[in-house]
This record gives sequence, structure tokens and C-alpha cells, in this order.
Amino acid sequence: MTLLLDHFGPYPGERGRNMARAQSGYGPYVTRDADVIVVGAGNAAFCAAHAAAEAGARVLVLEKAPREWVGGNSYFTAGAIRTVHGGLEDVLGLIEPLDSDLAEATELPPYTAEDYRADMRRLTEGRCDPELVDLLVDDSRATLGWLAGKGLALRLMYDRQSYSRDGRHVFWGGLHVGTVDGGRGLIEGHLAAAEGAGVEVRYEHAVTGLLEGPGGAVTGVRCRVHGEDVEIAAPAVVVAAGGFEANPRLRAAYLGPSWDVAKVRGTPYNTGEALEAMLSAGAMPYGHWSGCHSIAWDAGAPATGDRSLTNRFSRQSYPVGLVVNRDGERFLDEGADFRNYTYARYGAEILRQPGAIAAQLFDARTLPLLRVVDYEAP
Repeated sequence: MTLLLDHFGPYPGERGRNMARAQSGYGPYVTRDADVIVVGAGNAAFCAAHAAAEAGARVLVLEKAPREWVGGNSYFTAGAIRTVHGGLEDVLGLIEPLDSDLAEATELPPYTAEDYRADMRRLTEGRCDPELVDLLVDDSRATLGWLAGKGLALRLMYDRQSYSRDGRHVFWGGLHVGTVDGGRGLIEGHLAAAEGAGVEVRYEHAVTGLLEGPGGAVTGVRCRVHGEDVEIAAPAVVVAAGGFEANPRLRAAYLGPSWDVAKVRGTPYNTGEALEAMLSAGAMPYGHWSGCHSIAWDAGAPATGDRSLTNRFSRQSYPVGLVVNRDGERFLDEGADFRNYTYARYGAEILRQPGAIAAQLFDARTLPLLRVVDYEAP
């Protein structure tokens, strides 16, 4: 029997009509409420939604989490955005205004496209995809301007990416610009931009599979809504639902032994169903599946993210101290490089230690150098 997918009106107003179809044995009720469905509601998902709306599409964002958990792991970041720029004069038009005294006391070196490419090659030991790196690097400055044009508030990250020298603020490490109020501000800005563009966001819509048409073309999504199966059709589907980091089983399967006991910095809702649905539909696995972003994190932090403290359980001043395991042994090079270039992999080193725990040691001389944002969370 052929099932005609039609637009029956805005959800949930069509529920009665479609429930009758389901109860008649025709399967889940089906709607077509958008030209583009975006799965997920983090930074990447909202960027896709904004771009589709700009192109004139009716856009529907489907988010597994309830409204109070919107933003995925993007919400738990510092909101830093690595971008090519030409120095202070170049970024002044993007960021919140600086008073003249602060601007005069700021040293912001340019971060060139070649700097960015060299960092990518060095940190991945040459394993990065050159074509993707070119897209990332060459579009970075324009993308940042595009986000600012959407109303996202940007700032120079004085608290995280500069140090004081002779009364001046000296920036380092290439990661200079971020969103005001970190990941929280990033997501709030995206939500405001989406609302202004007429993008609809539906919460508690857990995508469990993809609808497929002739030849395997994706024609929509299957999702679970308050215990009910729903199918939503659309000519285009963008899946930007994060990974599997909140799923202990998948962490152990892909990342290896002991990763199932690792603490999760962010959302408990990134459990991999959308990723598995794409693989089941024939998507090609790509990238470094046994690697991840893992950092030094407070041993007393909750098992999953805290929406009020977000990323403030991170402990990132290790380059000015020593890191030892519970046997008192050093096991990594704290000063191997700028913190920007080592923090995302040192969590894995800690996990490999006895009890998956370590201690950071500082003395009276280095204690004043600790970053307040990391070590004085309430």
C-alpha cells in the first residue's frame, strides 16, 4: 500500500487525523512540516538551521533533550572559537566594544591561515584531512563575522587567553575570541537568532531512525515523542546531534577499556542514537573513532554536566605545577606546549593511571598563577 506523505498542518494540530491513521494499522502518524529538518540543538545544529533559513527554507530543529537542557555539549564550553584574524584592529568590529584604555593596553598578535594550518598539522601529527582543514581555516573569519551578524555577542577572552606583562594584556595560543558568557551565551544567542528567523525548535523529540525513499535517499526522520512514535518527512535532513559520549557502552566499545567510568563534562543526552541511525542508513564512518576530547576534570564533579557551573570543573593550570598519580609518580609533561594544545588529550593520560585519578601540585610561588575561572568555582 502506498502511503502519501502530505502536509497536514502544524504539529500538534494534526495529531487527531494522523493518530487515526496509526490506529487503523498504517503505522506511525506522518507529518511534513519543514523543508529542512535539523537533528540536534547545539552550535553546529543551529549554524545549519540559520543557513537553511537564510536560503528561504522552512526549518525544523528536533532536540532530544527537554528545553532546560538545550544546547548539547556546546552549552558546557567556554565558547572559544579559533579563527584567522589580523590582530586587534581586525577583531574590533566583531567583539563587544573595548574602552580606549583597555584597547591601548592589549597586545593581540595576528593569527594567520598558515599559523592555523601549522597547528592542525602539528597537533594531529599530520593525520588531518587537508580538504577539511582548508574549509575550516579559510572560512573561519567569515564564519565568525556571520555569527556576529546573527546577533551572537563576541569578546576577547582576557580571562583565559591573556597574561599581564608590564601593565599590558598579552594574548597567546591563537585562541583569542569567544562568545560572551561562554557556552551559555553561545546557545542563548543561537536561540534568539533562530526565533527571529522563524526556525521552529521542538524539544523531547528523540530521533531514533531515518526515513528512506527509493534508492536509499533520506526522506525524513523517525522519532520518539512522549512514548509515541512519530515520523516527520522533509526533502533534506541535517544530522548534527553530537556523538556518544554520554553512553558508557559506546564509550567502552569505541574508546577502549575504562572509558565507561569516565565522567561526562556535558549533556547526558548525547547517547549516540542519531549516529547509529546514520550508520544503519549507510553513512560512511570517518575520523578517529578511538580518540576524543578529554581534559583534567575535578574528581568530585557530578557524573554528567552541571548546568550552572558548566565547564568550571576543569583544572587547566597544570603547566605551572606538577601532575602525579596516586603513587606520587609523574606521568606526563606538564609544559610540553601551551595549555591550548595539550589539555584536550591529557584527560586520557589521567584515565590510564591507577584509580583513574591524579593530583595537581602547586607551591606558594605558583599558586597565584592559577586561573581563577578554573579553581575558584563556587
